Amino acid sequence: MKHRIITGLVALVAALTVSAQEAKVPFMDKGRPSQFMEVGVHFGLGASSIAQNYSTAIPDLSDFTFTPGVMMSFGATAKLPIRNYLAIGTGLDFNINNYFWNMTILHPQAGTLNALTQRHHFYDLSIPLTLDLRFNVSNNVRWDSEIGGYLTFGLSGRTRTTSYLSSINSLGQSQVTELTYRKDYYKEPDAIVNGVVNLDWGVHLATGLLIADHYSVKAVMHAGLRDIARNFGVLDIHNHTLNVSFRVGYVF
Repeated sequence: MKHRIITGLVALVAALTVSAQEAKVPFMDKGRPSQFMEVGVHFGLGASSIAQNYSTAIPDLSDFTFTPGVMMSFGATAKLPIRNYLAIGTGLDFNINNYFWNMTILHPQAGTLNALTQRHHFYDLSIPLTLDLRFNVSNNVRWDSEIGGYLTFGLSGRTRTTSYLSSINSLGQSQVTELTYRKDYYKEPDAIVNGVVNLDWGVHLATGLLIADHYSVKAVMHAGLRDIARNFGVLDIHNHTLNVSFRVGYVF
């Protein structure tokens, strides 16, 4: 698998280099930029998720399913070109995030079965700081790649938990109790399973194309380095951000 990925990347770079040479533009243009700053706006659609350890951290867990949710982004970028092939960038993104999970907990000694479902919906602001590499595919197409970090501030959000508890009463009859809880996503003092802090940071990676100097298409990934889970002395939960989005935008 690694060999195929490396071979594919080498073939892509070779194809882009040949395309740039045929168009008679340098693949890596080391000239001075014509603009002091580049400003753009974009819209993104993708999936928000977390890397987590629920399946190993929760005792008596018999089944667990995690589902990434839809993420929408609205943002702006500012790029400071150093050379035509190199720039420093930053920006601001407003993100609408969702994700879901289901778990089943079996307590053999107590004779109970508990099913939990959580739906998370929350908003945040993300600030990337990147080093941008730019390569000419043709006269009208530029290949851009970004590597750097991001800082995210949680704004607000809600967590809805639905619990189904199956047990045997004193008469030997089976009964099911359904309860629903609505709590804050960030800094909830009485969170179920774990809470979430409202400050996150991690790695920002992106790649895409700039067409006709104005129209951008880009894939972006954020991988969190900070453990954003808040524990309350009972469980040892770990959460790390893992988001992927595809963005379209306009550069002025």
